[in-house]
Amino acid sequence: DALIGGGGIDTVTYAAGATIARDGSGQWTVADGGGTDTLTGVERVVIGTGPTAATYLLVDKEGADDGGFQTVQAAVDAASGGETI
Repeated sequence: DALIGGGGIDTVTYAAGATIARDGSGQWTVADGGGTDTLTGVERVVIGTGPTAATYLLVDKEGADDGGFQTVQAAVDAASGGETI
């Protein structure tokens, strides 16, 4: 599936066990038991729930404006503590 964020900081949440990666074209993807989602314009991914949840702030390292924060500094500025950038 393709998930496309809008303005502001967009968050998608997945069950524990999902994995996040970049594909060969530089797009962020999340794979879980239901398949693989391609993320565009999504800045925050949460995997799991409760105290064991992991939060990832995505940075568009390709500079293609295809999703995530446009700089590492923007992600750092948005972090509230405990996120992985």
